[in-house]
Amino acid sequence: MHILLKRRFARILAVMAFTAACPGCWQAPPPPRDADALNPPAITMARVATIQSLLRDARGKVVVLNLWATWCVPCAAEMPEFVRFYREQQPGGAVFISISTDDPAAAQTQVREFQKAKDIPFPVYVLEERDPDALGKVLQTEFSGALPVTLLYGRDGTLKKAWSTAITLEELNQAVKPLL
Repeated sequence: MHILLKRRFARILAVMAFTAACPGCWQAPPPPRDADALNPPAITMARVATIQSLLRDARGKVVVLNLWATWCVPCAAEMPEFVRFYREQQPGGAVFISISTDDPAAAQTQVREFQKAKDIPFPVYVLEERDPDALGKVLQTEFSGALPVTLLYGRDGTLKKAWSTAITLEELNQAVKPLL
């Protein structure tokens, strides 16, 4: 019996020596990627009337609307904040509407790649029209075309706050939570 214990101890030492020589050999496999990252929501082309309809359909709820573009450095920097915000708000929190102002012809290439790279789990609308006055009227604010723009609407559908710079999750939560 004593010999069996020595052999078993020798095997354990051999395995420990092997794993020390090959540190990655006994690591757990990487976790599977989030299904949302593998299959992000569809990209939808949107006109100003589409955005007006989205806002009208969300009446009775707090709405955060973000206008962005793939080429906009501050937009790309704040996108992880919106991803976290969206995931924290599901279900029953604020409605999040994401609108890309990229060229509609780039929707299925640039915007789709950006969506995958940033692990965006929410629907993305790509603005087809370039009429800042019509868009501003629907959004209840002037829209110069400068990005990023984030707008916060109360349950009654009125604009409560607007940001024309990149914002953080903390800033967004501080503005949204009192309205919920």
